[in-house]
Amino acid sequence: MKRNIQGLYVLLCVICLVFAAGCAENGEEGPVPEEEIPAVTEAPEVVETPEIVETPEIVETPEIVETPEIVETPAVTEAGKASVEVLDHPTGVESGETFTVRWKVAGGTPGDISTTSIISGSGSGDESLESYPVKSSPQGGTSPKEFETQMRAPLSGTVYFRAYAIVDGNEVFSREYRISVTGSSGY
Repeated sequence: MKRNIQGLYVLLCVICLVFAAGCAENGEEGPVPEEEIPAVTEAPEVVETPEIVETPEIVETPEIVETPEIVETPAVTEAGKASVEVLDHPTGVESGETFTVRWKVAGGTPGDISTTSIISGSGSGDESLESYPVKSSPQGGTSPKEFETQMRAPLSGTVYFRAYAIVDGNEVFSREYRISVTGSSGY
């Protein structure tokens, strides 16, 4: 392509020279003085174009999908052991009144609750069944699970109680609670 342009350039220069040689000022024919002939300059050096190299085909990179973070399950610790917790109870009742106690048994592996109940008595006791002579109806299930029972207040005094359960063969007790009993209704 550059050679064609270079050839056209030379041809154009020659035509200009021929035209200029045939023209004269004021309609007179004759040779054109040299100072009026445009100078012919050299054509610029032809530079070869580098060879075109084919670009390799662009291949799409597969989309990167984030994997969810893996959270390790902690080993069973003291916090993972079975527990029993009283959720709701009155702080005071009338003599002979029926009241409700709610509690929750949680934890354990696999969490088999073979029995759970409220144990109570008229005196404070330690974490043993022998310390509390009254026991509500036993219940069972799989932890975590909530329970409730109805109890009747004695004629007077204070009711001390704990929630009790056997979970996976192990006894568990809640802390001790107390309910004040007032009045006398002939219980």
